[in-house]
Amino acid sequence: MEQNGDDENAFPSRCESLINNHHHLLYACRRMPFPLVARDFFSRGIWKKLDPNKFVLVYNYDDEKNSGLEIKKTTLNKSKVVRAEYQGCYLFERVARNKTFMSYVAKVDVRGMIPSALANTGLKGVVGTVDRAVEYFEDQSFLRREQDDSTDTPRSHK
Repeated sequence: MEQNGDDENAFPSRCESLINNHHHLLYACRRMPFPLVARDFFSRGIWKKLDPNKFVLVYNYDDEKNSGLEIKKTTLNKSKVVRAEYQGCYLFERVARNKTFMSYVAKVDVRGMIPSALANTGLKGVVGTVDRAVEYFEDQSFLRREQDDSTDTPRSHK
């Protein structure tokens, strides 16, 4: 991710396991503003088609011990990383052809005694999530094609 620079070993952001087409596990490590050390996150993401025009994607923090996976964590020194928690819910609702309404709610606990002025600097990143979603979908040529409403699997790419 742009906010973390080019060092994917120190600041990874990846899908650790695709359990099925509706369920995946993510690991990420994020830079924090000075004087905070980096935070890492392990999250479970699950999505569901609620009706032909509405999808929900929910992320909840988890402990990798529950996953049964051996997670390749950040290469940063353990004393320079704090485990944080992220919960998020995205609701996508088609309101017209080629037009989608997105609702996004998130809660991030970066752990520790953080002054509110410093903690609030992270809000820019949360708001940026919506911008990144818009950019992602605008760049996808497959979204310009008509999709069969009978499918319950959204298309994805690498």
